[in-house]
Amino acid sequence: MTDIENKHELKKLAHLREASAVSDAPGRSAKKARSFRQETYRPADPDHPKMQKVIINSAAFINRAPEEDLDISYVYDNDDNTETDTKTSSVSDDFFNGFNEPDNSEDAHPEETVTERQYNETAEEDLTEEDSPKSATRKNSVSSRKPSKTDNSNTGLVLKRALCIAAIVVAVVLVLILIISGSNSGNVGEITVESTNTSQTLKWSGSNPRLTYEIYRSENNGSPVLIDTVTDGVNSITYNNLTPGTHYNYRIVTVKQNGEKTEGTYAESYTTPEAVSSPSAVTLEKNSLTARWSLNGSCDEYQLQYGKYDNLRDAVTISFTMNDTVSDADGTYSYTIGNLTEDETYYMSIRTLCKDTASEWSNVFSGTVTEASQIKDVDSGQPMVALTFDGGPDGNGYTERILNVLAEHNSHATFFQTGEHALEYPDIMKRIIAEGHEMGNHTYDESHAGDEVTADDIISANTAIQSASGISPLLFRAPQGLVTDTIKETCAANGMSIVLWNFDSHDWEYTDSDSIIDRIKTYVEDGDIIQFRNIYDETATAIEELVPYLIDNGYQLVTVSQLINAKTESLPAAGITYYSGTQSE
Repeated sequence: MTDIENKHELKKLAHLREASAVSDAPGRSAKKARSFRQETYRPADPDHPKMQKVIINSAAFINRAPEEDLDISYVYDNDDNTETDTKTSSVSDDFFNGFNEPDNSEDAHPEETVTERQYNETAEEDLTEEDSPKSATRKNSVSSRKPSKTDNSNTGLVLKRALCIAAIVVAVVLVLILIISGSNSGNVGEITVESTNTSQTLKWSGSNPRLTYEIYRSENNGSPVLIDTVTDGVNSITYNNLTPGTHYNYRIVTVKQNGEKTEGTYAESYTTPEAVSSPSAVTLEKNSLTARWSLNGSCDEYQLQYGKYDNLRDAVTISFTMNDTVSDADGTYSYTIGNLTEDETYYMSIRTLCKDTASEWSNVFSGTVTEASQIKDVDSGQPMVALTFDGGPDGNGYTERILNVLAEHNSHATFFQTGEHALEYPDIMKRIIAEGHEMGNHTYDESHAGDEVTADDIISANTAIQSASGISPLLFRAPQGLVTDTIKETCAANGMSIVLWNFDSHDWEYTDSDSIIDRIKTYVEDGDIIQFRNIYDETATAIEELVPYLIDNGYQLVTVSQLINAKTESLPAAGITYYSGTQSE
């Protein structure tokens, strides 16, 4: 090793000695010795590139006598790392003279040495009051590393992360406290109501499992009634067996833990209305059709579609309220559509509305506008009778003769025809409708009576009559006048009234027209429904004489529906049996 290199190593020993002196000085704390840091130095010896460090026996140096020399060992690693060479040199105190100050000469710090110098700062173990500076067991060796800049940076990052996590936890706790506090003291959130015909489901937010909620309900703006109490954070409930088309108000009141109750949250909704039942249409006024139906529920708005195609592809939709309708005591409602075309058949469908809730559209039904010139206004203050004809039409011209005399005197009648004959004589069926007369159903072929009559006997006749004439009948006459539960149920389901009679002409019994005429002239009264059959020649002959006679005696000849409407101020109701203008079941 060169003298310059020895000089550097000895300078380190001088610093070590100075640190020892500081720690022994009176009034100085042992902790001052911490300012000294032993350095590991790698000299740039070109002859020994693998030299790692200089081993300095600091304890021996500190405790030696002033006159003693100090041995310094230099350790070199061989290239193969298998053997270590040690060289030792001795120095005295005189050799340290002049090394207490830094040597900045170029010889002391050659460029290559400065570039390759590496310092690894180490921390000296803490010195305690009991550790004597001169003790042979003084802890001067390096036992732990001082945190580097990287270590400090990592520590700061961990600390920042910990602070962020703590802040998030605090924020979450505060939010939960606010939520719990708010739900403990306020109303539930907005209530939504999902409705069907007979049920409603309530849903809301903001339920607190520690609180109780009272549910109140009123029907059609009546007085509210407590119907339920819920706990455990329940936020939805369903109520069944409600009335279709009915307005319900709800109120959910929060009961706090101290027993105090909030004002509550409100909601309202209608149950879905049922579709109207038994819809029909008939001509009662010029250039018009009157739609009729039965209704359940309390909705007061309607929509009606009508057009000339059975699929309603060209339909016009009109809206109206309950105030625009005519209601009957039996629960039947009617609405008249004006400005329609004569002889045209119109198809219709109707539904009810309860604010934003609507029923299904009804089945499509139809009506034909009778010829305007044949429509006759009815004077309810004057006597009137309804002439009715069963069993036709026929192929012998009897029905045509009856139609001719009625048309001549601007009078009208009601024809209860069979489905079988309707399909056989569609032209006569169309004429009956076109001239303003009313069409009825007399089963398909009149082969069944009483308990033998089936629902199909009635429905198949309706289908045939509609096919032949363009309209579906709204009136039914039971063969032989025998009405059963099956007939009532079928007619009610299809929007049909049951029409019998209070005056039988007995044309089926008499073989001459005079007997028929005499019977009518003798017993006729205001409001009568008189039964004939348009399948006999004697009947056609009798009608040709009776029509002018009755008119001359102040009677109006009207349809059944016109008669009942004039006498009762209501149209015939589905499923009800009528015997005269004033008698019904």
